[in-house]
Amino acid sequence: MNYRKTHGALFAAFLTLLAFPLAMEWTGLIKTAQLEGAFTVPQWPVVSWGTVADGSLQGTAEERARLNMAFMPDFIRLSNTLNYRLFNELDGGVIVAPNGHLLQQGYVQAFEGTLAFDSLRFRQIGARMYKIHNQLREWEVPMLVVIAPNKADWAFTDKSGAADRIHEHISDELERNGIPCINMHTYFKTLKDDRLFTKNGIHWSTFGASVAVDTLLKRARKEGWFSMELSQTDVEQSSSARYRDDDLERILNLWGGYQSETYFYPENHFTLESVPPNIVGIGDSFYWTLYDAEWIDACDSNSVFYYYNQRVVDRAMMDIDPANHNPRNALKAADLVLWVVTEPNSLRLPFDLDETLFP
Repeated sequence: MNYRKTHGALFAAFLTLLAFPLAMEWTGLIKTAQLEGAFTVPQWPVVSWGTVADGSLQGTAEERARLNMAFMPDFIRLSNTLNYRLFNELDGGVIVAPNGHLLQQGYVQAFEGTLAFDSLRFRQIGARMYKIHNQLREWEVPMLVVIAPNKADWAFTDKSGAADRIHEHISDELERNGIPCINMHTYFKTLKDDRLFTKNGIHWSTFGASVAVDTLLKRARKEGWFSMELSQTDVEQSSSARYRDDDLERILNLWGGYQSETYFYPENHFTLESVPPNIVGIGDSFYWTLYDAEWIDACDSNSVFYYYNQRVVDRAMMDIDPANHNPRNALKAADLVLWVVTEPNSLRLPFDLDETLFP
């Protein structure tokens, strides 16, 4: 008799736990964070019941991945999983392309040409970037802009996208102002390699980031900025993702993952013919993948990265207290100021860095 009561109580508790997250989601008491598109600058709010309940938690991949591990992960994952399995709905800021690629809305808008911009916007960007470049030249510090590819071009292989693309306008304007630029978008399109992007991630893959690093190192050697070479001894194939290669899948909070794929991880080796370069990076989350490719580890220990110019981290990805950091001094000491930005986010250049340099 006691056994039956215990069994019944445990079964009732199990059903309650199973129904709880779905009921909370449907009633609106729990709302999983939404990706707000390419123009959302993360504010890193404190993760709490309130920020989840009112939907105010900003949705960058890194922060959503932390949410999975930090706040009621099983409840939120189960709720999202049931929603997806029953109603075929994913996070409102993420879409699924016909070939299975997960995509953030901002990249689709840039691909389709629906992001608002005009020629004046590009001239403004060019003028502000020129002002920074001109100051750096006075300090004898080189500057390079890398325009990262838009993953939507790999997701919509049956479409050509908008004829009038942002990355072309930006690269043309930078060239007109004499600012060194690598339009990695155009270069990647010529490679036609499926390993450059993963289906489950936002960014170029770790493999693709290594290709990008190799390209910029060749440019640095050609320009005489510093001399470093990348060689690869092996490329491991894995069914498990590392680093940021599945960040879009992880932020969906789906149990068991969204889809399986093969990930490629090169064994990178960096050879220096000079002292390690001091790199000051500025840009969006595509820059993080340069850490994943292990290039930043080969650079000077004073190298820093300004994430949207709102957060500064060191070579170990640890936050630097702004009160103890002087951006002007960091830029003056750099061997290269490197901008890495993808197509939709390039409309936000220079992330107000000119206002930091010229208050």
